[in-house]
Amino acid sequence: VSTRRTYLKMSSEKKAEIAAEHGVLATVRYYASRLPEPLKESSVRTWKNAYTAQLQKQRREGKDSPKVEELPTKKRGRPNLLGEDLELQVKAYLKALRANGAVVNTAITIGVAEGIIRNKDSNLLAANGGHIALTKSWSKHFLERMGYVKRRASTKAKVNVDDFEAVKAQFLFDVSAVVEMEEIPNDLIINWDQTGIHYIPVGSWTMEKEGAKRVEITAVDDKRQITAVFAGSLTGDFLPPQLIYKGTTPRCLPAVTFPKDWHITFSHNHWANEETMVAYVEKILVPYVANKRKALKLAQDYPVLVIFDHFSAQMTDAFFKLLEENHLRRVMIPANCTDRLQPLDISVNKTAKEFLRRQFHDWYAKQICEHLEEDTPVVPVDLKLTTVKPVGAKWMMNLYDYLKAKPEIIVNGFRGAGIVDFLTSG
Repeated sequence: VSTRRTYLKMSSEKKAEIAAEHGVLATVRYYASRLPEPLKESSVRTWKNAYTAQLQKQRREGKDSPKVEELPTKKRGRPNLLGEDLELQVKAYLKALRANGAVVNTAITIGVAEGIIRNKDSNLLAANGGHIALTKSWSKHFLERMGYVKRRASTKAKVNVDDFEAVKAQFLFDVSAVVEMEEIPNDLIINWDQTGIHYIPVGSWTMEKEGAKRVEITAVDDKRQITAVFAGSLTGDFLPPQLIYKGTTPRCLPAVTFPKDWHITFSHNHWANEETMVAYVEKILVPYVANKRKALKLAQDYPVLVIFDHFSAQMTDAFFKLLEENHLRRVMIPANCTDRLQPLDISVNKTAKEFLRRQFHDWYAKQICEHLEEDTPVVPVDLKLTTVKPVGAKWMMNLYDYLKAKPEIIVNGFRGAGIVDFLTSG
């Protein structure tokens, strides 16, 4: 039988709370029946000494009403990425944001940290040649060390497809058959997909202290998400997108001048429907293929192959008729195979969301940096729709330029689905 002593795991905040009690022996007796294991006098004395040292340090720094909320801990393993002072500043700022009802998640944490670092010395950031690289993984562990856990999270389970290899083989055969029979060039093989975009990565969840019974979140709603319809060709061309905002009148659209060949619209829930998909074909796809046929010196009724998902809004007789009228041949991606056979889902959608997340980090960090320069009390960054809609729209235009300049991203999606190799080998 092991006689090894069990030790209490005590947070630095709890140690500070205990150290604030009067007298070592009195504190030990007080907590004797309140903790699963008794406190050692030597431990309490060490905490009290550290507590006193922290108070003295704060007084030397000129703080009028010094208060120690947590005690410094011995560093184990790799050194702290931010360093002690910067880490304390980031923690304090995040706690102040939560106290004001603001969302605190990995994206916000990165934005806050970057803003504080910029205010001190932007050369510390990896982007400027420094040693600090703020990643989502770092942010997650940082929040965990603060004792924060994710609230109101959900995950989408993947559906297994019986005999996937046979399903994939049939899909690739169908694509190859249309291409060969109609002699369709790579420029006219087009894939489109609808994807939800959080251009402000703040959802209806936040990080909160474990065990908290009530979680207040201000200024958060589904209107910060839009639906984007992306499309790309087998040659790597990225088509103008369709953006669908949430609303019932044009007033819901951002006051921004979008490129003329984009289609900007709305629906009551920002989701694509038959009406928006018809508009997509008429306003984006048809003009695009008309220009491509002309550039390739092909007749305007030359066939085009379009590849898309089994999505109810684009599975109607009226929609199929519209495709046929415009000489658009279709091959459907097998049900429940989007993550493995949808080219855009394989390469573009994730890239797009990561790009927009970086845009948000940069913008949010600038807001924090400006706030610190003004030296005013911490308040949540303004995420009202009137502010974020036009900002998010500009990010979407930056994303379009980015993907247009990197055709290999689009081609890699077709390659990942097996289409490139299958057509080449045929």
